[in-house]
Amino acid sequence: MWVGLVGENGVMGTRRRFTVEFRRDAAGQVIDTGRPISHVAQELGLVEQTLGVWVKRSGSVGRLRKKVFRVLKNRLGRSRG
Repeated sequence: MWVGLVGENGVMGTRRRFTVEFRRDAAGQVIDTGRPISHVAQELGLVEQTLGVWVKRSGSVGRLRKKVFRVLKNRLGRSRG
């Protein structure tokens, strides 16, 4: 049995297709707000890995990491100060 190809009811799932605009907007919700991929994916009914790929492909992962790092660095500085 091929795990992952068969759904709960024993039938292979259908592949959903998303427009470029939907993918960009979904990735933007993660990038612009800094919210976790898991939260945004759950709200939109997406698989986390799918949304993660869209975010990565958007080319904004570096900017997102820098933003998160800057926020964490500021918080750390305030807690020490």
